[in-house]
This record gives sequence, C-alpha cells and structure tokens, in this order.
Amino acid sequence: MSLSTINPAISSQNLSKTLLSLFSFTKTLSVTQQINARITLHGLHGSNILGSRLTDAYIRLGYLQFAQKAFDHITRKNLYSWNTIISGYYNNKLFLDVLCLFSRMRREIVGADTFNLVFVIKACIRLSLLKDGELIHCMAVKFGLEGDSYVAPALVKMKERPTGPMDQSG
Repeated sequence: MSLSTINPAISSQNLSKTLLSLFSFTKTLSVTQQINARITLHGLHGSNILGSRLTDAYIRLGYLQFAQKAFDHITRKNLYSWNTIISGYYNNKLFLDVLCLFSRMRREIVGADTFNLVFVIKACIRLSLLKDGELIHCMAVKFGLEGDSYVAPALVKMKERPTGPMDQSG
C-alpha cells in the first residue's frame, strides 16, 4: 500500500487502522517520516496507539530524537507509551535518561508496571545507583510487584552487585 493512495475522505477510525497497517513497512527513515506526516496531516499525532507505534518505529531505526518528539506529541500517555520510550532508551544504553523518563512518568501518571520497573532497576544497576534502586524496590513492594517473575530477578541482581564502578557488559 502506498502512502499516496490513502483516501482523505475515509473515517478517522479507518484511517487509524490504515496508518497502523503501514508500520510494517517502516524499515527506513523516509517511510517512517511519511507515515508521521500523514498522522500529523490528519490531526492524529496525539493518538496513543499511533504515537506509540511511531515512537517505536523511530527507536528501531535508531533515531531517538525523532522518537522523543513523537512520544511528546502523545496527548494521553499510558503505560504502553511510557514503556515504549523507556525501553528504547534502555536498549540504546541511555540509562540516566531511563531514570529521568521514569521520574517524569511518575509525575504524569500514578502507576508503574513490571515492564518499566525492570528497566529502571537495570538502569540503576548499570549506573551504580543502588540507593535509587532501593527506592524502586520500595515502589515494587508498594505496587505488589516485588515477587513478579521479572521484577524479582532484577532486584536480586541489584542486591548482588558490588558497590564499585560497573562494567559495561550485559
């Protein structure tokens, strides 16, 4: 499907579905930017689903500055959209940014989940911020996630880490 064949008269819901289907073609920056332009042209840049998919597409291509812009345009961010950007920064080894995003998320929405807690715990480990990791541990307890099958091993790993400078492996 070509971006130029999208009928401007189709409904917003059908347009969203059409645009979502185009994300399977986002293997280049040019195509991703064309999808972004269509989303903006039709006033859908604030959509959580489209914005999160666009954020993820830019992350997969390695364009974090564009990913951040797409993320910032999402008007009602949810845990999925936050997890998309947090995991993207973690996977690009921007651990301090992971913590900043998590802090921003906590100011904007109340919840946290298994997914973002694991990335934040791992970022604390990588940055040797074990005191901050302890605060995240308390948060995991507060949200009933301390025993979660993903959170618990990350917490154990944090407790086992020496307090000296961290190596940059794994």
